This record gives sequence, structure tokens and C-alpha cells, in this order.
Amino acid sequence: MTTTLTRSLLALGTAAALLTSPGFSTDVEAKVKDQRFHFVNDSFYEPIVMQMKYKNGQWQWINSNKNFKKRVKLLAVSSKKFSNGSIRLAAAGTNYFNIGIWQQDLGYKTKKIEVLHTFTVNKSLLGSSAKAAATKCNALGGTKRITTGLTLPAHFHISENGRTGVKGGLHINVVCEARKKPAQPKIAKINFYTQPAKPACGKTFNLVADFLGTHPGKYNFSIMRSDGKAYKTSVNLNYAKPLAIGKFVKPLKFNKSTKRRFQIVMGNQAMTSKWIEFDVKCGVNKDHKKAGGLKS
Repeated sequence: MTTTLTRSLLALGTAAALLTSPGFSTDVEAKVKDQRFHFVNDSFYEPIVMQMKYKNGQWQWINSNKNFKKRVKLLAVSSKKFSNGSIRLAAAGTNYFNIGIWQQDLGYKTKKIEVLHTFTVNKSLLGSSAKAAATKCNALGGTKRITTGLTLPAHFHISENGRTGVKGGLHINVVCEARKKPAQPKIAKINFYTQPAKPACGKTFNLVADFLGTHPGKYNFSIMRSDGKAYKTSVNLNYAKPLAIGKFVKPLKFNKSTKRRFQIVMGNQAMTSKWIEFDVKCGVNKDHKKAGGLKS
């Protein structure tokens, strides 16, 4: 048993020595001696930029018709001749390498290739990454212009790689333009009047206000009396192209002579109506009674 164990250990040691010896390697390692590539950053061409602008409720790619130039430098050395060399890109956030930017000449075989290749970056190359750029701007964009980036995965493959190859990435600048602050709802015009124009003693009349606003919705305001007293209320505006409209009506009735002035003051903006004044006279002599503090 001791002899058998010794033979087994010797066999394992020999196998380990073969695996770690300089002359032993996988087929791919033996064939491909050097393989690398990188995208050149230089002053010959302007940086690649996807310019995004927030329009109609979403981020849109606004310079999609602009073309850019980029250079890639590649090197591959193998002990055996290879063919079918290519560099392909994938859309940002994916690993589907279907966008070709360099291809070894068809039928050409060599043991070494070293190339500085210029290619065009255009809408067809970047289009599949537009959604990823919009996602970036959704997360980071705001009221200030910002610059962020995306990386398009890249893969350099030759026939001797089998299913492997060399991976890298192409950087794309993403500019999220400043997002305009949403317009705040506001009243553009107030028409304030009484109906009828001359109220009569003992008869109901209406304070009427017609509002014209930029957005539909609820607007708070106060009806101010010239003596400083105020009545807080609101009006709902409904959309009617190109603006929103609404009407407020408050019934009033006076059974004694009264003289008053009213004005509308908006709650969330520096907006007021004109003052309206009425003079209700009651009794035989129709003497009016001032309601105090009638100064505007």
C-alpha cells in the first residue's frame, strides 16, 4: 500500500510540474502573444457629446444629427496567422456587441497587426444609448447645466481568441442642459364689478370677479374692504385655450344706506383688482350712512 501511495504522489507531482513549466499553456495562450487597444484622446477631434434637453416632459437628444470623429489604436500579435479581427461596441449598459467600428480586411491573414484607425461616431452608433443618456439626466439633471458620461462597452476579437478577446470602453460625454423651472400658476387679469352696476336698497346684488389665469386650478384671494376688513375665499379656474378662466360671485344686500369700496388681492402673487365703489341709499331722503374708513 505504501508503494502504491508513493507512486500516486510521484504521478501528481509530475503533472503539477508540467502544468507550471514555461513550455505548457493553453492553445489560446500559446497563439496570442499580445493583444490590446485603446481609444485615443487627443486634440485632433472634439470630444463626443450627447446633448440632452428637457422638452415636453422628457429628456430629448437634441444634437443627434452631429457627427464626431474618434481614433482607436490596436495591436495583436500571434504565433499563428489570424483573421477576422474586429472591434465592436455595445449600447451603454448592455453586452450585445453589434456596432462595428473596425474590421480586418476580409481574407487577410497575419501574425501581427498594428493599426491607428479613425471612425465616425454618429446617430446610428449612439442611438441605442439615447435612453441611457436620458436616464442619467433624469437622475442628475436640474436647474443647472451639468456634464456627466456614459461608457459604451467595446470588444476586440481575432480568430485565434476563440470565445474570448479584449474588452474596453468608449467614453461619451452627456450634457444635461439646464431644466427650466416650471411656470408657476398665476392670475393674469381680474375684472371686478357689481351686478347690477348700481345696487338698490333692500335688493340682492352680486359682487362679480372674472379671472384669467395661466393654469387651471384653485386660486386663493381676499376681498378687501376699504376699512381694512377682509373676506378670504378662492376660485377654481378651468382650462380654455390659451389660458384658464373662472368666475367668482358673492351675493350682497343692504337694507340701510351704505357706501363701500372693495378690492381683490391675490393670495400667492402681487396682483390686485381695481377698487369698486357703490353707494346704496335707503329711506325717504335716501341719506347714505358711511361704513367707516372708506379711504383706499
